Amino acid sequence: MEKEKIQPKSVRFLIKKAVVLIAVITGIFILFQTHCAQVQKSPFPFKQFEKYENNLILSPKGKSFERDQVYNPTAIVKGDTIYMIYRAEGRETGTGAFGLAESGDGINFTRYDKNPIFVPEQKFEKGGCEDPRIVKFEGIYYLFYAGNESKTPGNICLATSEDLIHWKKHGEILQPEYDWEKAQIKAPAPVPQKINGKYWMYYQGEREAWKARIGLAYSDNLITWTQALEKPVMIPRKGYFDSRGTEPGVAVVIDKGIFLIYNGWGGDSTNINKAGWALFSKENPAELIARCSSPIISLPHDHVFAESLVKFNNKWYLYYGVADKWIGGIIVDLEGILDEVSKSKRIIFE
Repeated sequence: MEKEKIQPKSVRFLIKKAVVLIAVITGIFILFQTHCAQVQKSPFPFKQFEKYENNLILSPKGKSFERDQVYNPTAIVKGDTIYMIYRAEGRETGTGAFGLAESGDGINFTRYDKNPIFVPEQKFEKGGCEDPRIVKFEGIYYLFYAGNESKTPGNICLATSEDLIHWKKHGEILQPEYDWEKAQIKAPAPVPQKINGKYWMYYQGEREAWKARIGLAYSDNLITWTQALEKPVMIPRKGYFDSRGTEPGVAVVIDKGIFLIYNGWGGDSTNINKAGWALFSKENPAELIARCSSPIISLPHDHVFAESLVKFNNKWYLYYGVADKWIGGIIVDLEGILDEVSKSKRIIFE
């Protein structure tokens, strides 16, 4: 019996169905890849961690202080080890307590077995401890963080330690002085090197919620801080990913200046937070030299807050929180970024 010939109309129908099916499958694959990608395409070179799917470094664990959320990491290198202090939320933590973890390769971290190392216990932090950033001067670790309390708008606090385990708390260290920051001060990013005989710290100030700018403060002793200027040193830019708010993440000192990783939002209707970078002068920490035109880390559906950048084994490791839930990381070609800036003379101040 002869096989029935398929009419041209049927062929077109089957081809159309196949094309639709392929498009659907392709769309699902692209959506999955986009959701899993941690680094947005950029004109500058970046290399992701290869060991972990989604660059997962730490995630919630157990039934205690880090049961629900693990994020906002800060890190420091001591010898052949990276020590990470991270914010966690869970049982009886309020909006945060701090845990400690260490790594010998920058990727695999082991938690301290007596965590948490830092819990809310004073009036200036009674609602929780948030957003830690750490530096070291003359053998002492200085932990800057935000204390969650509502009596004062200046929520940047400081604690000191000699071993990263036992901490002396010094309370709030900076209060608003000017109109642009009157509602709240938080998100400290201390500069890990003395410049012009003083210590420096970038911070977030805001007059209205989420309409944040970056300010600069200085200190002679790391305990008492004063605003360096009456106005912010960096503000949101219309038409960019950081058009509504900017928040400092972490500052490092390199040959070409003070390299600041910051977080910005407002570039689209979702207000999703993304991480970018800016370069300030070492001679004058208030002078903005260059600034990225696009984010270096972004996710399509989740906030990214980058707060830690350390040089370890000749590589720069950048750690960040995702969706206020877990910690990820990438290896950053910092020299590549700055070389590209030098070649193109890309300086963006808008």
